[in-house]
Amino acid sequence: MNKQNEWDSFNYKEKTALMSLFTEKAKKDEYCDIRIEAYRSLGFTEKAKKDEYCDIRIEAYRSLGFTKEALKDTNYQIRLEAYRFLGFTEKALKDEDCDVRLEAYRFLGFTEKALKDTNCQIRLEAYRFLGFTEKAKKDEDCDIRIEAYRSLGFTEEALKEECYDIMSSSEIYLDYIKKLTK
Repeated sequence: MNKQNEWDSFNYKEKTALMSLFTEKAKKDEYCDIRIEAYRSLGFTEKAKKDEYCDIRIEAYRSLGFTKEALKDTNYQIRLEAYRFLGFTEKALKDEDCDVRLEAYRFLGFTEKALKDTNCQIRLEAYRFLGFTEKAKKDEDCDIRIEAYRSLGFTEEALKEECYDIMSSSEIYLDYIKKLTK
């Protein structure tokens, strides 16, 4: 029996026990669990950074060091860790993943541009940092609008809100203001 056929005949437990005898076979196994265990036991290689399984790639980068190539990985967690290691840049503010953009804004600073981001969490944190404005009361996201009203004060227009929390909070606020002015 040749070595490849022999390796393929082993079950999971046998493969994990015998991987040091079949180093290259273990790192190429069809099952990602075997491959990752092989790399963990026998050492990560540059080839591991290109594995189809993102957990292997991220552990390879952690072991061997993050490089600029990691900033181009298809997995956002790898890109995020790469930016943390290499430093956030303006390019991170344009990343397709909102978690990368959010952390980039936290590191580089929130700007007016963040108030226009498609992700509501980024806009919310930007308003918290830059200050709520009348424009925030008109945001499509209810959480941003209610925080804007809480910050700027509830008005009669808030009574017409489609968001129940804003409408009910404005009723409480305006009723209390009426009691104070009596």
